[in-house]
Amino acid sequence: MSIIDPAGYREHELKITAARTGQSHSQTPPGVRHPNWKRDVAAEQSRLVAVATFAITDHMEQNKITRAELAHRMGVSPGRVSQILSGEENPTLRTLATVATALDGHVDVAFQPKSDT
Repeated sequence: MSIIDPAGYREHELKITAARTGQSHSQTPPGVRHPNWKRDVAAEQSRLVAVATFAITDHMEQNKITRAELAHRMGVSPGRVSQILSGEENPTLRTLATVATALDGHVDVAFQPKSDT
């Protein structure tokens, strides 16, 4: 199962899609968590990390920016950049803002309903 569509992201933009999940949840009363809520949150978090990591690395490749150069621009070690780009950690908004600024870009957030596909 593919978790991202790389063609859907511009080099310096991250679009975040989030909404209620599936028809079975549409009958859940407002303010009440559906039974699969924790699983869905974990899946969405993993998807967001993958999308963010892809957007950053894609921009770096298109602009021939190395991890060492990004580290220098951010004022961190190359190892820290590797941690961020590994996809294994949950980067903070501050980290995403630092990366975006170092890459002369910005992060866009857009909430959209999930498709049923």
